[in-house]
Amino acid sequence: MVMKNILVGAAVVSAMSGWCGVSDLQVEYRNGQVFLRWQEKDLPADARLSVWSGAEPITAGTLDRAVKVASLLNPGGARDWWLDVDSFVVRRSDKARAEEIFAGKVADTDAEKPRSVRGFVITDDGQPVDPAGGLHVHTPGPGKTGKRYFAVTWHHGTGTEVMGLTAAGPAAVGPGKVNAIRIAGKLDRARTEGRPLVVYLHGRGGGVGVDSRGNAVGTHMIFADSTLAWREGIPFKFTVEVRSDGAVWAVLCDRTWLGRKLTPRESDDDRDYVPAVASFWLGYNRNIAVSNLGPEFTWDNYSERVVLRIVRWIQEALGTDPARTYLYGGSMGGSGAVQLALHYPEVFAAAWALVPVYSYTWERMPKFPGLAPSISRMQCSIGLFKPTDRVLMPDGRDLLDYGSGAKNIDRPQVDMPPIFATNGRRDMSIPWVNNPPFFKAANRARQAFAVNWNNGAHGMSREVPPVVSMEKLFRYRLDQAFPAFSNSSDDRNYGDGDPDAGDLTGWINRGMEWSGVKDEPDRFEITLKAAHEDMKYPVVCDVTIRRRQKFKFAPGTEVEVSVNGRKRRTAIDADGLLVVTKVEFPDSGPVKLVCVPPPGGTAGSVLGSERR
Repeated sequence: MVMKNILVGAAVVSAMSGWCGVSDLQVEYRNGQVFLRWQEKDLPADARLSVWSGAEPITAGTLDRAVKVASLLNPGGARDWWLDVDSFVVRRSDKARAEEIFAGKVADTDAEKPRSVRGFVITDDGQPVDPAGGLHVHTPGPGKTGKRYFAVTWHHGTGTEVMGLTAAGPAAVGPGKVNAIRIAGKLDRARTEGRPLVVYLHGRGGGVGVDSRGNAVGTHMIFADSTLAWREGIPFKFTVEVRSDGAVWAVLCDRTWLGRKLTPRESDDDRDYVPAVASFWLGYNRNIAVSNLGPEFTWDNYSERVVLRIVRWIQEALGTDPARTYLYGGSMGGSGAVQLALHYPEVFAAAWALVPVYSYTWERMPKFPGLAPSISRMQCSIGLFKPTDRVLMPDGRDLLDYGSGAKNIDRPQVDMPPIFATNGRRDMSIPWVNNPPFFKAANRARQAFAVNWNNGAHGMSREVPPVVSMEKLFRYRLDQAFPAFSNSSDDRNYGDGDPDAGDLTGWINRGMEWSGVKDEPDRFEITLKAAHEDMKYPVVCDVTIRRRQKFKFAPGTEVEVSVNGRKRRTAIDADGLLVVTKVEFPDSGPVKLVCVPPPGGTAGSVLGSERR
């Protein structure tokens, strides 16, 4: 239902020519959101707009009883800034822009060529709205349904004096499920249902809404509620497609519209001096639309919530298999994949991360004094905080604590998603010093983790064998058990964080394979292999059975274990883990592991020799 404007403030519109302001507010409620559009005329460059909601008609006299649902909107909010390369790229000159976002392709920057300005598409397969007007999408919170009135006001800069008002209503606002808007392509549920979902997270400088020639990128868009961005109504675009590997791929964009450009005082990376900034997939300063200068730095994890919201929508609307959702990315995207996997192990089945940051710390590498610590990656979106500053979430959690992969993976009682990774010792973007603590913690907690490393730089992933394939990644499911290998005799020495300490080229858990899982209340079976052409046998490692679905027993319960017919006993440890130590692989052939409750075995009878 569309409600036309019913009230316009006299300070905004008059019969005289030359007026400036806002007018003709229209309100449409659908799919759990309120779409507000209005006309603008000659608003000054410093104008900022606010959106209001109330249970009674909103006028200048009742404005103080209305609720401000959004503020600091820019004029021309209907213009689709995702389609403007200047939203993402710093101009180096009239003829050149940064090329990183286009993977080496030069953006079409002909200064003489007129560039089209297009409005947002706000209905499935719809036409763009008028880009000269205003647009805001409001998501009502709990208790804000029923008959609602709306208004839009404007003021100068960060001032508070209302210079004009346009209002509309009432609109019938009810509960509803928020849907993503299809802006391009045709993808129906018949093609996507039951397939695995791969969530692709781009690297630093990516997430751009146009390609190198200015062609639009993206098939869907959501408008944020107040939990997903610094203000509600921020649009996020993403692409959903079925690829040749049989999976549904969701290519997400980590860009948030600020309506202003960050300055060198707020970030020392000039890629951030744009109005649509990246967050390293880990959120940003709650005050970023006004200032990142501090002295207090309150950070909120909007970015992860956006990813989860899109994942849930794809699972529900397109029917992808919720037990098979995977993370994939490199550099900043790999860092985001690690963090999301560790923060939401109930959502993601596995993660493939190329050259990621595992932990955000202040650790430096003396041999590379020019290499900034990993925490500097978060300064781009939070501000140039110092080691003496505490960066806290609204609930009091600390950024260094939340972003510590080494701490988060070191929870043996939690079945973390398997993580497959690559790293380079000479990576001048991702400090090696943070990697060994993570490697050690993953092994100590008996989590599933495999990595290849070499003495290379940031692009080293092209130089080493793939640590996993998509086909093998897709075997991992939230509803199926899998083995986690640890303490393998084939592992190499990753050292202490000094890039020259340990094996310059190495790996953890290479060539470890599994198949044939049978998980029943009274019997568990799995076939294991240690197979790599360069392995020296025998290979010995510990095997922990993760995500057991049916073969579950209380800590202390004895279990009879058969390894290729050789029997022994172990016990479920204090963390609830079924660990079989020192499994021997004499060659590249299969090793059959079978676990059953022993005859006459009783809960609480613990065998110390097999305890972790």
